[in-house]
Amino acid sequence: MPIKQRVILDTNIYGIVVEENKTDFTRRLSASDVVVYGSDVIRRELRATPKTRSFHENIRQKLLNLYDEIVLEHTLRINIRTASIATEYALFYQGGISKERLSNDFLIVACASVHNLAIVVTADNHSMNSSWQSNPTKR
Repeated sequence: MPIKQRVILDTNIYGIVVEENKTDFTRRLSASDVVVYGSDVIRRELRATPKTRSFHENIRQKLLNLYDEIVLEHTLRINIRTASIATEYALFYQGGISKERLSNDFLIVACASVHNLAIVVTADNHSMNSSWQSNPTKR
């Protein structure tokens, strides 16, 4: 039996899947060796999506349904340890986006780190790939 790759999808990935109407995405994902994890931060961001309608469909509901279908019971909770690590990430961040705007991104990456998820899938190259430098000796 192949080892399952454990990943977390950033909030924007759910939007891309719904926007591009990737109807076979969940079927192909379930047939793969990938287990998708979610977090309460991601679900909260999806819930914050405005109730817009496209072709008589509630986009927010479609996003939440996709999340629930993909993540199943693999939801990771943000706790004190995760929040603390996210705060440390913010201390070392040197990009051009405000740390407040990136707080959820820091939480998502910290959650992945705490739970040993090696892959965070995102389409947000501007913030998630920004430069930051960690120097444990300066703590």
